[in-house]
Amino acid sequence: MIQYGIFDEKGNLVREFETLEEGVKALSLMNDGEVRPYNGNHEGYYTDHYDLERGYYSRVCKGKTEFQFKEGMKVESMSEELLGSILLNSPDDELETLLETLDLKKANDLFDSFTPPPIKWNEETRTMVIEWYYLETEDALDGDVELFCKCAPFVTENPSKPNDKMDTPIGTVH
Repeated sequence: MIQYGIFDEKGNLVREFETLEEGVKALSLMNDGEVRPYNGNHEGYYTDHYDLERGYYSRVCKGKTEFQFKEGMKVESMSEELLGSILLNSPDDELETLLETLDLKKANDLFDSFTPPPIKWNEETRTMVIEWYYLETEDALDGDVELFCKCAPFVTENPSKPNDKMDTPIGTVH
């Protein structure tokens, strides 16, 4: 996982690294003066024009999940927001990391560029397959994160009639 970056005098990200040691080695190869450690409790190093320090991590992923409505449960339309909340709290069948970076703008731009495909609905098996995108960004170095999910809404024109009441619209997750 990308954790450290070399930043120029304007705060622009120059390079990214998984370990501090990799960053120190790259910083020394830049021939920008002596590589000196930060003083105090802040972990990092600096040269005449560059700083090596831990940055805020962002990750963009593409996922695929299959949900199946239990027999007898009402099948009704669901908004992107509701499905996104369910997806972020459910196991995924497939998850591919598309980008790991300390560059939040780059991660946001990539995430914003995606348009999720329509949900594939199989009325016979009462199963939906959702392809979705996920953006995770740290907002603090101690691991607090913000999560964003992008998926198509589920729209059904023929809602089924419920046989019993349930608190959640989806029965099982595969």
